[in-house]
Amino acid sequence: MTSTAPYWMISIRITDWMLALVAALVVLLVAARLWLWRRGVLRAQRLMAECESLRVQVARCRQKEDEATTARDRYWEFIYRISHDVRQPLQNIQTSLENVATCSPEEVSRWQQYLSLIESEVMRLGRLTDRLRLLSRLEAPDAPVVREPVNLKAVIESVIVNMYEGAEEQGVRILYYGPERPAHVLGDRDHLTEALMNLVDNGIKYSKPGGGEVTISLNESSGRTHIHVADNGLGIPAELLPGIFETAYRAPDPRTRQRKGSGLGLAIVKGIVERHGGQVRVESALGEGTTFSFDLPIYRPL
Repeated sequence: MTSTAPYWMISIRITDWMLALVAALVVLLVAARLWLWRRGVLRAQRLMAECESLRVQVARCRQKEDEATTARDRYWEFIYRISHDVRQPLQNIQTSLENVATCSPEEVSRWQQYLSLIESEVMRLGRLTDRLRLLSRLEAPDAPVVREPVNLKAVIESVIVNMYEGAEEQGVRILYYGPERPAHVLGDRDHLTEALMNLVDNGIKYSKPGGGEVTISLNESSGRTHIHVADNGLGIPAELLPGIFETAYRAPDPRTRQRKGSGLGLAIVKGIVERHGGQVRVESALGEGTTFSFDLPIYRPL
């Protein structure tokens, strides 16, 4: 005898099966949506990372372009200033020669005056040429570096003697403060002399109208000699300090709004100090003065 399930029980079984199938389909759809969402999130993150990388690359390209433009502008400004510095003495020489041509043989004093002017301008061109040659050597990566014991007190004394006349004309005194017999330092005597002369000249050049003082001071610590060249002159505005060591940079004189010199002095100082493994520093207050500092290794004989 065969038993048959009631119809309503079969309907319930079919309904359960359909519900399970629907639930499974819903789970699959949700899982698929989650997978697609996750895939979309990862893809969006990759796109964002690529966009950020491209943004950084574009920023670097723009920075390099700006740096190249700035370097190019500085180069042309440098060429212009050097050309001007060469042209002016050449023009003075030409004018003096034309004046010499108008002198009679009896006008000895006029001959001597114009010849003295020509000699002065030739020496000026010679100094400019020497500075350009020195700067090119300092900027050459393979230039030889001289290291020998240097009596820094003797270097300072020679600088004071050489700068004395120009300082006196401006009413400036050059003073030395430090030990009578400081330790020798390791370096290039000629280059160190040039660096100190440039710093002292800078202090004289930007002295106040009534004169002032330029002080060279030494102190020793931690196996190094610390050199400071300070003046009580016009000072340098804070916004100009970052650029004063750039080649051909010339800070304006507040008294005249004009720029002085060839603009090579502080670039040469920076090159010399860096060649000696140091770093030149500057502190300045407008109207109060400027102090340049650097240090050198003390010579310790074996």
